[in-house]
Amino acid sequence: MPSYNFRLSVEKPTPYPKRPATLGEHLLKKRLENGLFQKDVAKRVRVAISTIIGWEKGRSTPEFKYYPAIFAFLGYDPFPKPKTLGQKIVSWRRRNGVTRKALAKQLGIDEATLEKREKDTAVPKGIMALPWGGVYRKYAHQRQCYAPLAHQY
Repeated sequence: MPSYNFRLSVEKPTPYPKRPATLGEHLLKKRLENGLFQKDVAKRVRVAISTIIGWEKGRSTPEFKYYPAIFAFLGYDPFPKPKTLGQKIVSWRRRNGVTRKALAKQLGIDEATLEKREKDTAVPKGIMALPWGGVYRKYAHQRQCYAPLAHQY
């Protein structure tokens, strides 16, 4: 009877996607690559372990106030680079942990108006038709943490 010598090899699967698509997948990948437990990440981000589990499993998404700590843990912002003004506003709010309500109040505009701007659906009129950079610069001096936003636009 003939004998055959061959070897099968299969790449060991990882418990996370090679190219993470969601924030939760990015967290899971970083955590496992660093040999950390969910409790370790929870402590760094200052949330409950169940919150980390929810994010990793895609059951929930973080509040804006947690994004700066999440980005610090990851070492990068996993979201696509913003292209439109609305996307840039959302990106800035995420990096700085600022809610839409807080930014709208600081800018002296209605929260619904800011939401429309973020979705790039609003057509500015009157003074709001001026470049948004002027609006941000006008209010940035009132609160120093908004100053970086003024320079972006």
